[in-house]
Amino acid sequence: MDRLRLESRLWGRSLPIRRWLRVARGRLADLKHLLSTWAGRCPPTRIRAVAATAEPSTASDRRHRWVVDPPDGEDTEIPTEIEEALSLVAAAEDLEVVNLLKRGKSASSEVGDPPIRFKRLSLPAASQPRLTAKTLRMPGEHRDAEMAEHPFDNIEGYWLPPGESRGRRLRHPVYDAFHVLGDLPELDGPPTLLFLLPFLAVGGAERLLFDLLADLTSRYRCLVVTLDAHCTQLGVTLDRCVEHTPYVFPLGDWLPREAHFGALSHLIRRFGVRSLISWNGTVFFFDRVAELRRRFPNLRILSQLYHFEGGWTARTSPEVIRAVDTHLAVNGPIRDALIQRLRISPGCVELIYHGVSIPTPAREPGRRSERGAELRKRLGIPEDAVVIGSFIRLHPQKRPLDILRLAERMGADSSLPGRPWFLLMGGGPMDDEVDRRLGERPILGLTRLPMQTDPLPYYEALDLCLMTSDYEGLPVFLLDGMARGIPAVAPAVGDIPFLLQGGGGLTTGTPGDLDALERAIRRLLDRETRAEAARSARRTIEDRFDLQTYCRAYERAFLDNPPRSSADG
Repeated sequence: MDRLRLESRLWGRSLPIRRWLRVARGRLADLKHLLSTWAGRCPPTRIRAVAATAEPSTASDRRHRWVVDPPDGEDTEIPTEIEEALSLVAAAEDLEVVNLLKRGKSASSEVGDPPIRFKRLSLPAASQPRLTAKTLRMPGEHRDAEMAEHPFDNIEGYWLPPGESRGRRLRHPVYDAFHVLGDLPELDGPPTLLFLLPFLAVGGAERLLFDLLADLTSRYRCLVVTLDAHCTQLGVTLDRCVEHTPYVFPLGDWLPREAHFGALSHLIRRFGVRSLISWNGTVFFFDRVAELRRRFPNLRILSQLYHFEGGWTARTSPEVIRAVDTHLAVNGPIRDALIQRLRISPGCVELIYHGVSIPTPAREPGRRSERGAELRKRLGIPEDAVVIGSFIRLHPQKRPLDILRLAERMGADSSLPGRPWFLLMGGGPMDDEVDRRLGERPILGLTRLPMQTDPLPYYEALDLCLMTSDYEGLPVFLLDGMARGIPAVAPAVGDIPFLLQGGGGLTTGTPGDLDALERAIRRLLDRETRAEAARSARRTIEDRFDLQTYCRAYERAFLDNPPRSSADG
């Protein structure tokens, strides 16, 4: 059996084991908490819980969150994220009555006591008890009558009941928002599309999403849902996303993981979502898409894939294949792997190449703009340098240390016809390693910049675009550069050979081959060679990777209704 197909089957079979391991980790955390309590080490913790939004669970397997009381005998304020989590309900226009707090000190009492309410309008009475969280109460000086009118936006903190022993753990259940808010009607509006992402960082996936949203939001209501907590190292583009659509739900920042399925289901039903696309992949999607299909049999589900050897392609199990309507490949090798190796019906696989906007007027090959010259001056880059840029996520996949090694090798060579200068911009998991390496041995001929929310202006300073990745789909960094007449140098991975087959730059051998990368860069240090590659680069984008073609292809994919996918075996 093909290795990719075997990996996909193993991933599907591993789901029960991974769920069991998560439960086991929770039990170990409980045990660690008890041991810490006995040893006298039990500091207060942040409460991360939402009563109204949680993963569906049976009565025999209900998920809980644990919180720790403050020190003995004090009403100590514990900062919470309940307000942020309830923003989901508010943003979905469902903040009518939120039964947030349950009074009482008993950790084992059942739901049923009158809750304190934050009242806006009215919610069906049958839903109210199911919205109750059971562990917190407001300070004694706040009475029920006052709390009934307490403005949601001004909640600042919550207190646990006084008089409990140090380390007392209080349990509260969480419920599925899909069921809890099930009586709310579907909202009127245009056809609705939902984009499901891990996060909104600074990168090619986000650039493509924002360009697509700019085109679609005049005709469709677009929801953007993220499931991982945002990381400042990668950059955060939530504000840029909100410029295109107000319906942005960062569930990974608002809610515990157990709450995501219920919250997502609620959004799908509440907004009448027509099509959902997994954009750039999440573990949640590949674990829960089959359950999502059972809950919403008429929902159109699409899965976008960017790597043909591993990544999410290797996690496209038979269960995922049966649940997904259309598998979107961003390059030819992915399409071929899905059809030939995973045996997905060709009618359920669609190849859609990325597209980017093309600046006008075109930059004259070999000449720098005034903005580019000013930017170089500001960055301390010599006027006569040939600037080789890499705007990347600092992740092992991108091999950023290879860029440092090339800068070391080429910066010390005085025989080169042009003066190569490397501009490395980015952030990510290898941030500290790259900075530590540069701190130990500074490199003459390299400028290091942190991740920029909007990197496009920095292309003005470049003469070449360099990538050193182990794998790629179709890099937006290269597309953006070529659209501006900047030639590319990159290993022959993904569809980079297809991108550069008509000129526009040079491909090298396998990733990590620094000799081949250096030879390619040396060839393009020549002004005339570089100018010819620049003309070919822009022509390639104009002919094959323009933004309008890309947007129309995705719109057809969202709205078409081909036969459901199937796989052999």
